[in-house]
Amino acid sequence: MMQPHPNTISDDQGNYELCAGPFRANFVDGELQHLRIGAFEIVRRIFVGVRDCAWGTVPALVSAVMATDDCGGRNIVFNAHHKRDEIDFAWRGRIQMTYDGDADDLELAVSFEMEGRAQERFGTNRTGICVLHPLESCAGRRFSFTRSDGSVHAGEFPALISPHSIASELVKMRYEPCEGLVATIEFEGEAFETEDQRNWADGSYKTYCRPLSRPFPYELAAGDRVWQKVIVRVKGRALTFPSSDTGVVSIGREMGPLPKIGLCKGQVLEPKQIAALSALRLAHLRADVSLASRQWRGNLAASAEEARLLGSAMELAIHLPTIGWGSLDELLTDVMRLGVKVDRWLVYRDRQPMISYVDVGHIAASIRALWPNAVIGGGTIGSFAELNRTRPLAGSMGALAWPACPQVHARDDATLMESLENFSAAVATARSFASDAEICVGPVYFWRRPDPFATGNDGVEKPAVPDGRLASEFGAAWTLGCIAALAQARVNSITLYQTSGGLGVMNGCETGPVYHLLREIGEFADGQVMECICDRPLRFAAIAMRVGLRVRVWIASLTVGGGEIILSGPFGSSTLQFRGIEVRCLDFELKERT
Repeated sequence: MMQPHPNTISDDQGNYELCAGPFRANFVDGELQHLRIGAFEIVRRIFVGVRDCAWGTVPALVSAVMATDDCGGRNIVFNAHHKRDEIDFAWRGRIQMTYDGDADDLELAVSFEMEGRAQERFGTNRTGICVLHPLESCAGRRFSFTRSDGSVHAGEFPALISPHSIASELVKMRYEPCEGLVATIEFEGEAFETEDQRNWADGSYKTYCRPLSRPFPYELAAGDRVWQKVIVRVKGRALTFPSSDTGVVSIGREMGPLPKIGLCKGQVLEPKQIAALSALRLAHLRADVSLASRQWRGNLAASAEEARLLGSAMELAIHLPTIGWGSLDELLTDVMRLGVKVDRWLVYRDRQPMISYVDVGHIAASIRALWPNAVIGGGTIGSFAELNRTRPLAGSMGALAWPACPQVHARDDATLMESLENFSAAVATARSFASDAEICVGPVYFWRRPDPFATGNDGVEKPAVPDGRLASEFGAAWTLGCIAALAQARVNSITLYQTSGGLGVMNGCETGPVYHLLREIGEFADGQVMECICDRPLRFAAIAMRVGLRVRVWIASLTVGGGEIILSGPFGSSTLQFRGIEVRCLDFELKERT
């Protein structure tokens, strides 16, 4: 029977908030989450990751959770079991949180220990503890790390996204998450490595075992023991950190036009769906045409007809066969015959992580012979990591495109909302090596999408499984956060989801919160995006648009706890209360143009 103590607060689901002095952390589903002081986050998560041979995450079933006091420490012990297909791994976890500080000096120690055994023989790319480091306390900060041979080295959590590992073979790291605090993290039982997880649309850095320089997948035999422990120590002065009770959103100057927002072609549209989707004022409809498919001509014609009915241009994604150019000349002839307007041409090569700038140059010559002012570029169908590792020559592409999926590593609500923090860094990183290219983010996938370039997938797309949260207020809040982050980063275009079906903004003739959000934004599509600063990016997201003297502001609450927010801008200030995850749309009329 679980016995919470005064320093541990539980909810009805058996999740806990651990309190030690001024520090707080949460125990959720076998993970230690959000180690923080006030609203300032020091460590995002500590958890055990079990990954199969294609990097698929095998979730844990957590049981027998017990909270106790032990020698002055706050303890949680629990069991966890990962079981899927051949993978069968069970472990016992123990979390201890101890505070020995006083009014002037802070001294916290948090340990996360696991001991497990393989129940059957299985192959794995990773089975062990992972630590996530939040951007707020780490981005741009230097750290030192100790390797397993005892040598000490200097490192840095990069501001721009690193295409390679940040530190390897480490057993200890030390850094200052903010002025006045020093954090030390010790790793036992295995050598660890740190990477920039923003490459896969996460909002964090990650330290994990084992280093990728070692062979993988590797095998665990039945009965093999895995023991690891991570200890986080925080020391420093007793400073005043802001609480997380109230957020502030400040609206400032005009920044520029709204990025062109479009959708991907989904299921065949019915007349009622066409009428409803036309109201969104979409800038483009994305059509993916594979020249290795015998059906490419029919797909192109159907997409062109839908774009015409929706009053949208097309974003034409041409997928070349593995070798050669396929029916490229015939495709260009068909586009001209169909008379469709193409906003941009994006080129991909089947089974290649990133299209060669040489291939793009060859195709650009053919396209510009017919459309001299065409915007032509390329990208990857994989994660941002593929583009970041294979950067095109500066000036070689008129547009640069990559998709975004917030569910590469985990599928819980918090991970999805945290992913919104990565968008600005991805755009800034792309601009650092392609400053002249249009930046086109898309398709944006809300649902779980297997990485086509993960081990064993060989660049082949696998069927997507719809996520019911897309049709909910949660989906609208995440979508608002995505558009807000990319608009503030000044991307040129955003391509979201699909028009219809289980992966669409409409399912049949039903419209939900995402559809209504896009319709409201579409009414201001010709307006100017205004500077929007939010001091609680993990709890709220916001975007503001202006047309003449009209200002429209959207604010999304990103957590089930909701909260209070103070909104201020050229229209004055007001205080809003949110009950949970939701999106609010507010209209203001300015007295005069400022």
